[in-house]
Parts: sequence; C-alpha cells; structure tokens
Amino acid sequence: MSGEDVESPRAQQPEQSLKTVGGFDVSLFNDEHFAKCRQLLGIDASILDGFQFGELAAGGGKGGDVMAFTADRKYIVKGVGGDDQQALLDLAEVLCDHMSQTETLLSKMLFHFEISDGPHEGCYFVMNNCLPSLPDKFQWDETFDLKGCCDDKVLSRKGQRITEVHKRCFSFLTCWYGCDLACCICNSPERQEYFEGKKYALSTKFSVDAKTKQYVDKVIAADCDFLSKTTVTMDYSMILGTVKCAKGEEDQLPKGAFPNQPFLAYTGEDEITAYYFGIIDFLQRWTATKKVRLPSHAALHLLDHHMPAHGGLLRLICCST
Repeated sequence: MSGEDVESPRAQQPEQSLKTVGGFDVSLFNDEHFAKCRQLLGIDASILDGFQFGELAAGGGKGGDVMAFTADRKYIVKGVGGDDQQALLDLAEVLCDHMSQTETLLSKMLFHFEISDGPHEGCYFVMNNCLPSLPDKFQWDETFDLKGCCDDKVLSRKGQRITEVHKRCFSFLTCWYGCDLACCICNSPERQEYFEGKKYALSTKFSVDAKTKQYVDKVIAADCDFLSKTTVTMDYSMILGTVKCAKGEEDQLPKGAFPNQPFLAYTGEDEITAYYFGIIDFLQRWTATKKVRLPSHAALHLLDHHMPAHGGLLRLICCST
C-alpha cells in the first residue's frame, strides 16, 4: 500500500451517519466505534437537530473548552483539541467498548467530528448529559464536581450557579491560597462563597442504602481501574446532582442517563433525596508536566485511583430505610 492509500481515522463508511451539525459540514472520526454507544442508547443523528453553534460558551474549569447543550439538554457538544483530541483519536475503540457496556458511569461519547473551515472550525465531540432536565416542580438542590481532593467544588445551590473565583499559585493578580480567611480584606463575597463550597464538597457525604452503596462502589471501582490501567488517563471528575422531593413524588422524577438512576434515599421524615451522577473529562493523558504534579496531587488523592472501592470520587455512607 502506498502512502497515498493510507486512510485517515475519519469515518470510512460509504455513507456518513452525520453530515452536518448546526448548518456546517462535518467529517467524522472513528464513527464505527461511536456507533456502538449510540446503538446502546437507541439514538441517531437526530439528537443534534436544531443545535446552534452560536450557543457555544466556555465550560468553566481549567480546560476552558467551549461547550453547549442540545435543545432538550440531554446532550452536550464540546470542543476538543491538543492532547485531548489526540487521546480521543487513539483511544476511541477501547473507550467505546467500555462505554457501550451497561454497568459504567463514564459519560457516553456519541460522535467525534471536525469542521474544517468557517467561524467554528475545529474538532468536537458529543456526549450525554449526566444530569437530566427536571420538571418545573423540581429543581437541583445541589450539584457538584468531585475529584476526591481539594479540587472538589459545588457547582450550584437551589438552582443558582456558584461563580468560580480562582486563586492560582501562578497568578500575581490575586492573593494566594493562604489568604482564604474570612477576615481577609482581599476576599470578595463571591470568592468566599466559592471557597466555602469547595470545603463543603470535599467533606460532604451522601446517604444511600447498603445495596445502592455496594452497586455504585463496584461500578466506580471498575471505571477507575479501566481509566488507570487501560486508557492511562487522569484528572477525571464525577458530576453529581441532588434533588429533594416529598415522599410519594419520587415517581415524577425523570430517569437518569445511566441505569438505575436516580438512586433514592430517605433523608428526612417526609423527604427523599434523589442522586444523579456520572464521570466526565477522562481524556487527559499522563505527560511530563502531569508527572511533576504527582507528589502534591497524590497526597490529595486526586490521582490515586487505586484507593479502596472508588478512588475517593464519591463518599457514600449507608443510611437506614
């Protein structure tokens, strides 16, 4: 085979399953693998009908990749580039084999595509949203981004987004971590709220029954083992949302993106708490920079996914039912 005959990793099927997104022509990568995830969920390209790239915005966090929800908020279109793009190209087959299993909490990637020119030129992937849309009578009580270390944070409370106000050790424009005291005049109310949310997210525990704890521990442990030993990726997060409802209203809650969700627990005399969660951001590979960061992060359990049960991503405790 000559050099001209070597095929790219883009879809090699005679007919692409997805030709345009938001009015822009797209080329697919490795679609024979992502099709397995779509088949498991019983979906096709119609999930992107009506999607508009004009709604893309920075998703927050350290990566800052742009993202936007589909109209029904069941799926997310997210920009991907650099090392993460290469990782997704290289790992598509093993990731999709794992994601197409029923017992996994990895957010399922459904398409990986490129727009070759125009205002939205770049590469993107489509993933399912770990947190479903709620009926009007319910709201998210709290949502979290959990890693099992001081990077844990509260994303929202009572439906209100928590503004992220960072203090990076490499920034000379704000005070450093040692100034996070209530009496410090350098702190804004937004920073104090964000910092208190981080401490709360790191320490809080979630009450479930023994059967649920055993099941969730098993699934998360298998996912962490896969990411640690097969993809050898790091820095992933668990997105978790809680919804409170009165006893008898639980049947009105939507089903989650993963089997058996929501998980329900009695957290008051007439109160039920529903839990929805999934694992995201699992494309980041080990690099020389990441290995340099290991000693400090390992102490915080961020990268130590060989911890018992579930790598510290989720702290479940048993409650009576």
